Amino acid sequence: MCLLPGMMDNPSQYATPAAKDHQCRLYILVLFHFALGIMLTVASPQIGFMDIIIPFILLCTAYSMNFCTLMFYIILIINDLVTYVCAVGLAVQRGSFLSYYQNPDNDNYNPFLMTVLIMWVVFSLVSLIVSFYAYREFKGMAYDQMGMQGGAIYGGMMRGMNRNRGPNNTGAGRDQDEEVAYGQPLMNQQQQNNNQNNNYQNQNPSNAANNQEQQNNRAQDATSANRNRSGGFVPFSGQGVRIG
Repeated sequence: MCLLPGMMDNPSQYATPAAKDHQCRLYILVLFHFALGIMLTVASPQIGFMDIIIPFILLCTAYSMNFCTLMFYIILIINDLVTYVCAVGLAVQRGSFLSYYQNPDNDNYNPFLMTVLIMWVVFSLVSLIVSFYAYREFKGMAYDQMGMQGGAIYGGMMRGMNRNRGPNNTGAGRDQDEEVAYGQPLMNQQQQNNNQNNNYQNQNPSNAANNQEQQNNRAQDATSANRNRSGGFVPFSGQGVRIG
């Protein structure tokens, strides 16, 4: 999965200028690595065959800007560096280094192989440094992108939770909305009834007086009944006298 170019998203959409510069450097490393791999395969096929495959890993890594895959390449290039440094160092230690360049009748005479190994030591050091800086940049870019996506997801979740738990959907808020929705028409109807009663009383003062007298009589009857039931305790159950 790590070798798929671009993987799930196109990294160039959010790549920083520094990341693009490192990507170009990695492309250059791919060319040099492939060329040196061919040269090493010609000099020693059993050693150089693997170094023809590794550049394709680096190519996919550079295209996808995947720091995870770049870490694999760094491990492989460290292995090459140790191998070729040991080969050259062992020749120097044994004193046979010059025999690769002198006396063609010598069994160790192979100037092309030794030159390619020295070139590989230098290239491995340069490639390791360039790859490490690219790894650092790609990793930082990936973590920044993950943080942005995580913040967007978290913000969306919080907005959804606020909508679900807001005062318009649950608890007292919902009851308040229902009270407003159903209580407002009742209040309007009551206000209309009061206005109609006031208009009726203003137009018919005699009927208003009779109605008021009837209400007072009913209040007195209710008071007497309550006094008889409760042993003299009389709660207030009447209505005030309307003035005006």
